[in-house]
Amino acid sequence: MGKRAVWSGAIAPGWDIVANANGGYLLAIAARALGGALDRPDPVTVTGHYFYPGKAGDVTIETQVLKEGRRFGSGRADLLAQGRTLLSCIGTFGDLTEASGPEIVDQGPPEMPDPDDCLPVVATDTFPPPFMGKIELRLHPEAAGSGFATTSRPTRSRCSAPPTPSRPPPSTPISLWRGHPPSNSPCTSAPGPSRAGCAASSPRTS
Repeated sequence: MGKRAVWSGAIAPGWDIVANANGGYLLAIAARALGGALDRPDPVTVTGHYFYPGKAGDVTIETQVLKEGRRFGSGRADLLAQGRTLLSCIGTFGDLTEASGPEIVDQGPPEMPDPDDCLPVVATDTFPPPFMGKIELRLHPEAAGSGFATTSRPTRSRCSAPPTPSRPPPSTPISLWRGHPPSNSPCTSAPGPSRAGCAASSPRTS
């Protein structure tokens, strides 16, 4: 069996949806520990299975290295709170700074409007949920609706998430995109600048 380790962490308050921590946030905690166990910072693929909701408080992450190669390492991580396994994930990590060889770019970045023309998502106690206040998320103007969004609208959504000084290293928060409003579910919207219309996610990174 591979090398095992136990890491400590915490689910911080304010990352919740109806009192349960956002699933992408939980996965990011486990992935950060797994990357540390493998000594490789960048997740190539991570698959998580959720068993119980997470609440604010201390957690432990049990990691196991399954394989260490020349360029990639693979392992497993279990996120536990009060002796209960909240989620398990298996992942492969590498180091993008060591990437070399041929590179093919067959398309450019998506067309996105200026962030000032997009609608900011403002956190509330209900919807948008509190954890939306932890990130800067702006919806494409064409994705914003008035009143209630209905299932007859196109199941397509576009948003922007500009980098912020408090954001962790670039590759880890990819899992947080589970926090974007689902493209196949209706959302309610409220009058004013926090109006959010649900309408594949295109993060703006520059």
